[in-house]
Amino acid sequence: MAVSYGVPAEFINALYKKDGVIALGFEQYLCESLIGSGGLGVVIKAKKSAGLTVALKFLHTQAQGDAGDILERFKREIRATKIVGDISDSCVRVYECGEYALQNFGSIPFFSMEYVPGLSLEDFILLRETPFTPLEIWVLARQIAMALDDIHAKGIVHRDIKPSNILVHETRRIVKVTDFGISRDVSSDTGVTMAMDDGIPVILGTPNYLSRYYFDTVPVDKSDVFEKSPGRFTRRSTGEHVTADSAGRYVCAYKGEKLDISVLASTILFELATRVNPFAGSPLPSILTDIMRGMRLDLKTFFRDHPDFFHDQARKKPAFIERLARIIRKGYNAPRSRTYASAGELIRDLDGAIKSFCGRVPGAAEKDDIMATILGKTLVDEYEHVLRRCERAVRDNAEADDKTNINRIMLLYKLKKTERLMACLDLLHAKTAELARKKEPERTSCAFLLELWEKLERFGIEDRYRENSALLKTALQNAP
Repeated sequence: MAVSYGVPAEFINALYKKDGVIALGFEQYLCESLIGSGGLGVVIKAKKSAGLTVALKFLHTQAQGDAGDILERFKREIRATKIVGDISDSCVRVYECGEYALQNFGSIPFFSMEYVPGLSLEDFILLRETPFTPLEIWVLARQIAMALDDIHAKGIVHRDIKPSNILVHETRRIVKVTDFGISRDVSSDTGVTMAMDDGIPVILGTPNYLSRYYFDTVPVDKSDVFEKSPGRFTRRSTGEHVTADSAGRYVCAYKGEKLDISVLASTILFELATRVNPFAGSPLPSILTDIMRGMRLDLKTFFRDHPDFFHDQARKKPAFIERLARIIRKGYNAPRSRTYASAGELIRDLDGAIKSFCGRVPGAAEKDDIMATILGKTLVDEYEHVLRRCERAVRDNAEADDKTNINRIMLLYKLKKTERLMACLDLLHAKTAELARKKEPERTSCAFLLELWEKLERFGIEDRYRENSALLKTALQNAP
């Protein structure tokens, strides 16, 4: 089975039409906006006829031949989300699932789930021009750890914990974990990689947020091994794939909770402290090598070399930095036995870190106030900071130099359309017209603007901008 990752625009456009009505089962849904599209699916914000706002997730795959693995992953996501969401506020709730007949695309599997108003943690990090305070780092990391505690209590390992899969509810001031597409029940036989027809394994997970233990193994007793076919072994009790190591002992992939906890305790905590993902922009082999070696996560060295990446409050309290560095070191410790055994253990160390900063562990009411401050400051002050940065880039003709600018402009537009932001878009609109008139348009700028306008069009952008992507496509086709 060969899979082409990336949802094509024609599928998104056929499925999503702003103010369009989708009939799913006995329900009518009014589409309001496109929330996003990932490797295999599209998520749409919609309102049921009864008035409830939901998120609709549709599966798309360009799998050639048998797409059973992809469909199974989608079903697994529904099951895992429902298991946790039904009993915990730490996960979105699932309402219904089924198939939707879409012209030219056949029957599309879907499920509807709780819509979380607000932003993902990835969005918050993207919007922040100022570092998170020690209290903000603590409360966010602690809430994510509590969510993992709930998920693991139901026997589920998420395996793709990253900022884009952590939603911050803007009114309830809590975090919710989403996207259980590669999660696994600890009693299941699913591995951490998916073997393709050509024999090349594809990693299930996001390289920048892989656990150091993704490729760890655990021993399997010889009596529990069955040779399914010559050279291919499975574990009788679970059906898992088994291999023989260099010493002839049988092993299978590690699949425990530490896959999630270690990522939070190392990479995500490092990113909350610095707003930098240490593996961003590197090729996959380099990322995998450095993750396996425990490289790039030395917070004390980073603090020494880049003190401006840390909040003033943290710089004045080196004991807090030292505590965080200690947690991160334990989070990616080489022997798996010496890292965090549970989310509860990580929470205790996070509480110890904040105690070194303010002499106590804040109570429930104070935690709520900290979350309110994060939401308010980010959506007001940080919005203005990022808008100024984007304005400078556009004014200096440097907007295409940093692809992150696309995500920043998208996020600003999604949050609120201020006069300054619309003036910025008008300038980009004028640049688009100028590029389209040239016989030899600058391809980097064309590619940047084309991606920006195509994404914005899916959010119901104003009529005056709607021909921009078509103009740029024509210009690029006609260019020598």
